[in-house]
Amino acid sequence: MSEILHKFSIPYPNMDTDPFLLRCNGTFMTYFHNIKSDDPAFKTYCAIHFAAEELHNSAENISRMLVEIGLRAPIEAFPKSFISYVQEKQDAERWDLNGLTTAQKELAQIWRQPDEKWQFKNFGTQQKPKTHLSKSKKQSLQPR
Repeated sequence: MSEILHKFSIPYPNMDTDPFLLRCNGTFMTYFHNIKSDDPAFKTYCAIHFAAEELHNSAENISRMLVEIGLRAPIEAFPKSFISYVQEKQDAERWDLNGLTTAQKELAQIWRQPDEKWQFKNFGTQQKPKTHLSKSKKQSLQPR
C-alpha cells in the first residue's frame, strides 16, 4: 500500500486558511479515510463527490479547492468536469487571468508524466488488447 500512496499528496492546509477550505478539507479527509478500498484514486474520487454532496457544492469546485491546498493525484482520481476544465485552460496564455493557477499547472504537469513514473498498481490503466491470432494470420493482416 505504501508504494501506491507514495505519489499521492494529501491536502494539508495552514491553520490561517479560509474556514470553508478547512471544512472542505476535513470533510474530504473524513470520507477518504472511511472508504474501504485499496485503490487510492477510487478513494479520492469518491471522497471528492461525497464532500461535494455534503457541502452542497459541485465536485469540480471541491476539486479546485483541494488542489489549491495541496491535493495531488493522478487524473483518474478527479471528476470529469475538473479534468476538462484543466485540459481546456492549459492552452491559455501565461498572462490570461482566467488561466490555471500555479497548483493546477503543477497538477497538469504531473498528469503528463508517464504511468510507469507514477507506479500505481490498481489504476486499471488501459493495456493493448491481446489478440489470439496465429502468426500467419497476423502476417496476412498487415499492409504490404
